[in-house]
Amino acid sequence: MNEQDFARRVARHLDAGIEELPPSTLDRLRDAREAALAQVYDRAAGLRLADAAAGVSPTGRPAPAHPGWFLNRRVLAPLAALLFIALALLYWQQQAQQVVPVQPSDFADVDAEVLTDDLPVVAYLDPGFEIWLYHHTPASGEH
Repeated sequence: MNEQDFARRVARHLDAGIEELPPSTLDRLRDAREAALAQVYDRAAGLRLADAAAGVSPTGRPAPAHPGWFLNRRVLAPLAALLFIALALLYWQQQAQQVVPVQPSDFADVDAEVLTDDLPVVAYLDPGFEIWLYHHTPASGEH
């Protein structure tokens, strides 16, 4: 027995019980056969450009719609990270710019010390006093 005779016998045997199958099973078998043929067609010849442009797959059914470049994970992940970094920088910048309002009562202690000190107020305005004070502070090493 050669291969063609064997194939015919198998086909006759498979076709013998086809009338007993419900229509829903026949539809599923037809869809599976079309999908298998489409895969073979796609592998062997590739998707034809005319069908792709028309939006039709090799099975004759409409091709699934492409979701677009903006829904691609390779685009969304960096965009989300960039947005997060931008918001974090904006928050950080606003926190750094917040200045505690100065109340006049905050200077009351300093004013009281300056006015009650033995040194006249004019000495604080003298540039030479600032230089002398810089050289004679405990932080400069000289006492």
